Amino acid sequence: MDNVKRKIVLLAGGAGYIGSHVNKMLTRQGFRTVVFDNLSRGHREFVKWGDFVCGDLGDAEWLRACFQKYEFHAVMHFSAFAYVGESVTDPLAYYQNNVAATLNLLRVMQEFEAFCIFFLLCRIRKPKTDSH
Repeated sequence: MDNVKRKIVLLAGGAGYIGSHVNKMLTRQGFRTVVFDNLSRGHREFVKWGDFVCGDLGDAEWLRACFQKYEFHAVMHFSAFAYVGESVTDPLAYYQNNVAATLNLLRVMQEFEAFCIFFLLCRIRKPKTDSH
């Protein structure tokens, strides 16, 4: 367990619904966490464990500063936009956030030799209330 406690995990988008639950789980497992989120869709009050860095994956300098401050064992990426309707009406915002910003993260990870990444892009749906 001592070996686990020294490992720091970066949670990009960790102030969102899924990221906050993963943060809780990792903390219970003994990991140290750092949530990196611009709060455009996340919520500061969801960050109940670990350190919080308010930053945007689109800003490589903010990312570099975060990687200089912490030595990450792994990176978990929950910052993707995932609303289908919105992706149709504003596709450039989705390319910027889901592709370009992710490439920034990957470049900075490469610079700091952080090679372990978990990327989640999904949509959580409520169960249908009508029976089929």
